[in-house]
Amino acid sequence: MDGDSKGEGYQWRAVTRNGTLSLNSERTMATITWDLRSDVDIMSGFSYKGRGMELSDLVEYNGRILAPDDKTGIIFEIRDNKQVRDSSGAIVDEDQLWIKVITPKGEVTSVNWKDVYLRIQEFAGFPPPGYMKHEAVQWSSFHDRWFFLPRMASRTMFDEKTNEKR
Repeated sequence: MDGDSKGEGYQWRAVTRNGTLSLNSERTMATITWDLRSDVDIMSGFSYKGRGMELSDLVEYNGRILAPDDKTGIIFEIRDNKQVRDSSGAIVDEDQLWIKVITPKGEVTSVNWKDVYLRIQEFAGFPPPGYMKHEAVQWSSFHDRWFFLPRMASRTMFDEKTNEKR
């Protein structure tokens, strides 16, 4: 699969597939029966030297499904409820609505900011199906508020062909 991980454009993919692992009665031999209809593509835009999404392992840790990428070293969390819209406007990915909170000790917590981003988007005049993308967000202890640096915005649905021109 590593050689087939290149998707379209800048996308990389890994495939998950359900299967049944069986041991013989002596526990000396194992067989796997794959369910070929259960394939699910996992997509990412991350790569290193032209390779990405080489996920060789899935592990459940602390109630989360994690998969390390052999090439990039990134540990991906596999989860549902995502938001990126496809060409029909259907939501397919919400990864970009999560933020990381990092304490002074380096502890990292993921926080779903979907409602915060939606309020900002609507207040700025770009309600769905429109969108806003931010280059950066920074907390100011001096001002006691967040500062956003929008990168692009549109009152119409996201379109990859015209996206970079907005």
